[in-house]
Amino acid sequence: MKYIYPCVFVPEKVGGYSVLFPDIGGGTQGETLSEALDMAEDLVKCVIEDALEEGEQTPTPTPPEKVVVPPGAFMTLIRVDTDAYTK
Repeated sequence: MKYIYPCVFVPEKVGGYSVLFPDIGGGTQGETLSEALDMAEDLVKCVIEDALEEGEQTPTPTPPEKVVVPPGAFMTLIRVDTDAYTK
């Protein structure tokens, strides 16, 4: 199954990016944009798989146009295909 969640990338003054998820709670980070994106995808995958394994509902994604983005940050969508991980 495919899941899409918005996330906010915040450039850090010391370098790298923090990644925040309005729907998942918590976040992650990376020293480069590429690393931060990989970490964001991995976090979403883990949260979704844990919810499914526990028989819980997956978090409902906020519509992208409703995501609050702080100055200097940017929002993107993270897509995770859980079927790709189970094959």
